[in-house]
Amino acid sequence: MKLITASNLFPRPDRPTCGLFNLQLFQAFQRHAEVRNLCIIPDWRVWEWQRIQRWECPQRVDFSSSYHPVFYLPWVGRSLAPWFYRRGLESITSEISTADAVYTAWLFPDGVAMTELAARAGVPSWIMVQGSDTRHLASNTRRRSIQRACDQAAGVVCVAATLADQLIKGAGVAAEKLHVVPNGVDGGRFLYRDRDAARGDLHNRVDPDVHAHLASDPLLLFVGNLVEVKGLDVLIEACAVMREKRHADWSLAVVGDGVDRQALQRQCGQHGIADRVVFVGARPHDEIPLWMAAADCLVLPSRSEGMPNVLLEAMSTGCPVVATDVGACREVTAGYPAARVVPARSPRELARAISDLREIRFDRRELARRQAGRFSWDTQARTILDLIRAAS
Repeated sequence: MKLITASNLFPRPDRPTCGLFNLQLFQAFQRHAEVRNLCIIPDWRVWEWQRIQRWECPQRVDFSSSYHPVFYLPWVGRSLAPWFYRRGLESITSEISTADAVYTAWLFPDGVAMTELAARAGVPSWIMVQGSDTRHLASNTRRRSIQRACDQAAGVVCVAATLADQLIKGAGVAAEKLHVVPNGVDGGRFLYRDRDAARGDLHNRVDPDVHAHLASDPLLLFVGNLVEVKGLDVLIEACAVMREKRHADWSLAVVGDGVDRQALQRQCGQHGIADRVVFVGARPHDEIPLWMAAADCLVLPSRSEGMPNVLLEAMSTGCPVVATDVGACREVTAGYPAARVVPARSPRELARAISDLREIRFDRRELARRQAGRFSWDTQARTILDLIRAAS
């Protein structure tokens, strides 16, 4: 089978860790099919397009992949985006016609535009819904575009049941078009490691100003982009609550970067906890399992989520987790003893859940063993390919 994959979420030279979940899924596809990937780059700076077209993937890939800039106006141009995407990608219509199927890993505008192009080429199209892409259902214009695309597609893959429910209730998508296939985890990378050994490994990798935090008990961990939707400001408020209760023996390691970093650092200073929070910055993907093994609790304080892979990865290492009750967080953590799910935007509930987990000693090796094989990229890829073949 020749499969064309497409998404705006894929590693690129200026954002090397963007869309790593798509990269891992497409790599798994490649083990069972021939993959040709199109990374869509929305950008209004047309003078940069030639440079973008010459980009090479900063990560190792085992399939053909190329970058395709399309015109996009942030905010004001959202509803027009599918039209701009189709115009920008028309040159690949002949290539699409040689594929057995098109698989687009993002609902809007990517999935809407690629479904129309695939229809013109006479090729079945599949759309993957990953979470925050469903926010476009709030717009009447975009919702109608999404509904038409889902009706036209051969099938729609949702990484969580909550997303399928949103499409049924929010866009009237027929239930028989929807297939729930959870994301995967790289089980060879995210697995149990001794906590102290992991901290020792990190000690040799990070700057000296991080070393004291690695000795903290407990060490809290946040992994993600430093943007408003990820809710790190709420976690900082929760940490301030813990300080009020004289729980001063903790540290919070923030792994990731983003536009809100300086504001979040100022917030830590305002609450008098700057000495307890260390902003590590973006770290190599192969280092993240060490952070999860070294931490006593991973906290995901998001305001909105789809199916957060960071939870799957942390649980695969046996790390306790606290998450907000958004997206598929409750669905993902069901049956995991070392998980607590709390209301979003509630610092006190977040602080209470973190403190609750502190009082319990878990056998992390056993937790990781129970998670082993529960989610895998290969299982996800084979399930999706079976759906595509069955519909052909």
